[in-house]
Amino acid sequence: MTKGNEERVFEEFIADVLSGMNDYSVDFEALVKAYWSGNEIVDVYSPATYAESIDSGGFVDNTGLEEFQYSLNPEFSSDYDNWVEKGSKDNISLLVGRTSFALKSIGVKEQDILWDTSKIIKIKSEHKDMTDRILKQVPQIVENPIPIMQSKQKGSRLTIFGEVYSSSGQPVLAVLELEPIGRKSGIVLNEIKLASAYGKDNPQSLINSSKILYIDPNKNRTNKWLSLNRLQLPLGQITYGSINRISYKDDSVNTNLRKNGENNTDIRYSLEGTNFINDWIARYGIIEEGENPTRVAK
Repeated sequence: MTKGNEERVFEEFIADVLSGMNDYSVDFEALVKAYWSGNEIVDVYSPATYAESIDSGGFVDNTGLEEFQYSLNPEFSSDYDNWVEKGSKDNISLLVGRTSFALKSIGVKEQDILWDTSKIIKIKSEHKDMTDRILKQVPQIVENPIPIMQSKQKGSRLTIFGEVYSSSGQPVLAVLELEPIGRKSGIVLNEIKLASAYGKDNPQSLINSSKILYIDPNKNRTNKWLSLNRLQLPLGQITYGSINRISYKDDSVNTNLRKNGENNTDIRYSLEGTNFINDWIARYGIIEEGENPTRVAK
């Protein structure tokens, strides 16, 4: 098929791929800017409709792209009520859902998220303003976070704020454990645990002193939440969306966070011992938008 020109065919293939990626990135960036600026309706949703749906925790169907998979367990509230009605035993784990889109955007594995009822009982005992009604809303924080931060107490944990408040009016902080240890096995479980949730006093201090991994890219929602709670993002924090990522190595969480595009040592996305992309660019150059992808080595 290649008639002895394997290298030339490979060069053409790579050029075609990168040209297509370039066109896609330009089109996608323009689409996103138009959407969030309110200048364009994407599919059947305007920015206002989308923001309203997200604010209310509603379902969004991205018609024409792919169906948005809602990560929460729709039976969580009824499961919680059944647990209470049957005596609130401390040996049950409630399924909260699966890893949300926001969590996956910072590198969290797609796994089940569970909440041990022993933890819920402890929360209710130590935080009287965390009622059953409020506790049943905690999964919404995980699904629709505003800031996601690295825990200051433990490297394998994340701290998250959303639009849930304790009965005393404090924003509820949810804590996720990404590498829970089985009590009997002593090994890391293939799941995520909701370790705690409680009303946080002085959330500004926590935000200022924590490593921020993610800020909801819906700026209207984020700014509304900040204003409502009289909070500010750290000085100089102007990036929204996924800001930092967590790297998994040898099935454990690497607590050394890396900036997107900086110090990328994640073995899932690199070719060890090579610098393939830089070598390729040095040899063939950058493909500009609209340019014929055919390349000849320099």
